Amino acid sequence: MNRLALSPVRWIALFGILWTLVGMGLVGKGIKILLPVDSAILWIALSMTVGIAKGCFVLANAVERVSQRLLSLAPLVPFQQAISLPYLALILGMVGLGIVLKHFPIPPALHGSIDLAVGTALFVGGYLYILIARIIRRKAATTDQT
Repeated sequence: MNRLALSPVRWIALFGILWTLVGMGLVGKGIKILLPVDSAILWIALSMTVGIAKGCFVLANAVERVSQRLLSLAPLVPFQQAISLPYLALILGMVGLGIVLKHFPIPPALHGSIDLAVGTALFVGGYLYILIARIIRRKAATTDQT
């Protein structure tokens, strides 16, 4: 028996919670790096705008694709099936970017802006995952009542 097998809706909600938490951490880190920078408000505003756009347009497509794929699987989805190769590549790419930022000397304004933009995008993507899970649960609840 597979130890970590969840319903598709629970995987969607779990991904949403994880993306939101990681996004919140990066937003906090990015703001902390940007606050001492000249024109901090401008950098923060631009970074959050880029992050919201990335979350709404780029990550929204990934969230929709992953959610649809999970919903097409069995009632209980093991971990190995929940994480597809493209999804794993997306996660590893973001982690790789974080490692590069940590070990290469780049200006604080750029470092903080990237952390803030990526964090904001992840927060938006996490919210979309959670929203999808709630919509599916509500539909299931109203279907059960009729």
